[in-house]
Amino acid sequence: MFAFLDGQIDQIEPSGVILLVHGIGFRLKVGNPYQFKIGDTVRFYTHLVVSDTELILYGFSDFNELILFEKLLKVSGIGPKSAHVIVASKDAKKLSEAVENNDIKMLTRFPGVGKRTAQQIILDLKGKLDNVNSLQTQVVLDPEINQNLRDAKDALMALGYTEKEVNKVVKLLFKEQKELSTQEYLKKGLNILTER
Repeated sequence: MFAFLDGQIDQIEPSGVILLVHGIGFRLKVGNPYQFKIGDTVRFYTHLVVSDTELILYGFSDFNELILFEKLLKVSGIGPKSAHVIVASKDAKKLSEAVENNDIKMLTRFPGVGKRTAQQIILDLKGKLDNVNSLQTQVVLDPEINQNLRDAKDALMALGYTEKEVNKVVKLLFKEQKELSTQEYLKKGLNILTER
């Protein structure tokens, strides 16, 4: 329903934040909400979970966190709450390594993951977590970056480049003397990425 939301942190709650987007407040479940400050301009990639009693919008400051969350949802025995806790964990970056090495002991360190669930994670996700190692902790958008550059950044991410690679390119493109169109930023960004 929503691919992402750009807005300002209006309120911080124990389990998430309220993001103000053009006069509308979206309640988002986010990991570690206290890393944000009221007034921060942030982009959240979102996943809507629909149940019989409520609609819950989960927010992720890194696109790869969203991908990981959605992959975990496909594992038998893992629901949205468990998947969200795993993604928000400080050990999330180690998940890929644990899966590839059949490290059940490491996987059972995640809250709500027992031996059987750990085995299922390995079975379902082995070879499918390449992007997890590129999870980033940078979450606040630079308000000086114009919308065309942000759109170009999203396009590069959609093409499969990691957030780390794209952030380096964005820093270079930000130094342009004049504001370019999204297409021009994208073309220059691709040139930089393919030259490396």
